[in-house]
Amino acid sequence: MIVREANDDDYKQLDSLCQKFFKEGGLKGVPKNFSAGLRKHVDAGFALCLVLVRDGVVLGTIGGMISEDFITGDLICTEMFWYVEPQYRRHGIRLHKALEAEAKNRGCERIYMVHLAKLKADKLERYYKRCGYEPLEIFYSKDLT
Repeated sequence: MIVREANDDDYKQLDSLCQKFFKEGGLKGVPKNFSAGLRKHVDAGFALCLVLVRDGVVLGTIGGMISEDFITGDLICTEMFWYVEPQYRRHGIRLHKALEAEAKNRGCERIYMVHLAKLKADKLERYYKRCGYEPLEIFYSKDLT
């Protein structure tokens, strides 16, 4: 199993992982063009996408947006998605570490990680704290439709 930046063949497999993530997380809406939208942002240099692959099959993915913090001017990476097939979750940490390394390699001064409040929140909070992260904000959402 390897972790690397996504290539053309990998993007074709990401939509099904996105749908599994939405279902498992109980998220509203139906992801329609996840891979196409992601690819557009990666190609423009605003995002990065890493994959966990074995024998050409994508078993997990993590991605983040690279942007300038308009308040401080610092370059930051904000994790936007992280999903690993359930039977390979123990390998998901490799994706996280690779995202941190790539963000640093691209000159980011900080990285922000998020997690769904309804999906293993306690476990992820403990993991992030062990990795040196500190809670910063609580994010709320409201449907306007």
